[in-house]
Amino acid sequence: MAESTQNAEELFDEQELVRRVCEEGGIGSLDLSSRVIRATLFTLGQRLGEEDATELARRLPEPFGDSVVWANHDGSFGAAEFYERVRKLDGESRGFGLEHAQVVLRVVGTALTEELRERLARALPSEIARVMQPAHFGEPPPYGVPLVEAASEPLTSLASGRSGSRHPVSEAAPPAGQSHSVVREANPHGDVKLSSAQGMTQERLGRALADGHGGPPRPISEAHDEEAHDEEAHDEKEGAR
Repeated sequence: MAESTQNAEELFDEQELVRRVCEEGGIGSLDLSSRVIRATLFTLGQRLGEEDATELARRLPEPFGDSVVWANHDGSFGAAEFYERVRKLDGESRGFGLEHAQVVLRVVGTALTEELRERLARALPSEIARVMQPAHFGEPPPYGVPLVEAASEPLTSLASGRSGSRHPVSEAAPPAGQSHSVVREANPHGDVKLSSAQGMTQERLGRALADGHGGPPRPISEAHDEEAHDEEAHDEKEGAR
């Protein structure tokens, strides 16, 4: 077990650290915030070697720095085990334990020098080291044409204010009737009405006397000849038997 260190180089005091963790984590009380900080730093001390733990403790207020150096290094456990140990120490549920631990890691990470963060990152699981890295917010992208105006085709999303089909039923204009329906004809039955028909029925069908095709398509005389031919063929067939 390492001895307590004199924190001559600490970057913020105890009250400031507790307040920041309480505010950023939405923790209901300063006492709970302090307990979460101690649990997280103690687990960090278990994961770090003695030299790294001592260097980290120098940057923290003395009560919390002691939590780091008093913990014995006991193996290279992963991120899941890290958060589970914190949860057991602070008595929170699994979801809150992970969330609160990440808040502590993030706040502590902002107080460290880049050199020390890189040093700790080499000793910690990558998932833990990433949480301790300060967020970098770049400049916003240059102003551009809004998506709705720049789109080449009409948008149909909720964001565009026009969700649904590009051709909704309310705007459809279906035909008035089925194909070949009298509803769609300008002059239904016009070919057989006296007011609009072009000549008599025989004339429209090309069966008038003037066309040289008067009478029905199969005259009675031709029908008689076919019947006589069928009878002769039947008699010949019977005689052959």
